[in-house]
Amino acid sequence: MEISESDITRLLHDLELDHKQGLDALLPLVHDRIKALAGRQLSQYPRSSTLSPTVLVNEAYLKIRDASSTRWENREHFFAVVAVVLRRMIIDYARASQAKKRGGDDRAVSEAELAESGIAGFTQDRSETLLTLDEALDRLAEIDPRASRIVELKFFGGFTAREIAEAMATSEMTVKRDWKFARAWLKQAMDA
Repeated sequence: MEISESDITRLLHDLELDHKQGLDALLPLVHDRIKALAGRQLSQYPRSSTLSPTVLVNEAYLKIRDASSTRWENREHFFAVVAVVLRRMIIDYARASQAKKRGGDDRAVSEAELAESGIAGFTQDRSETLLTLDEALDRLAEIDPRASRIVELKFFGGFTAREIAEAMATSEMTVKRDWKFARAWLKQAMDA
């Protein structure tokens, strides 16, 4: 089903009246876009038998549905939040995978729990790279929050420079300049 960007924004504003019911109505309309975001993020990691774009969409939906205090400004804001939620979920899976490989934290994690949570499939090298990127992105946010946000929207959200500029109420030139800076900064931080 084809839905316009203004329809999505209108539906998001309507969510203020009934958050959970509104999201239930909106999800089928944006499911494919969210699934594409999840697939894009997962494509950078080894295929998992349990962690799939569909699993991420469903879990992201539940997290967003529980965050009833969110006021959606427009569709860019909604998809930006979705991209961040997806990023955080993948980071959590990578951390859990690393903890399992290192013998766990405070308690042993059963194979059934790992399979149920969708962790299976991350290799140690890929998980470490993902965790290094996440830490570097958090450090970048401390020194340049706008550049960090641009990375999230572009890399994790699949936004174009024009869409990022609209979402952040800035110019496309600023987005491109900050993206160039952020890429160089992250490369240097991850190499160190």
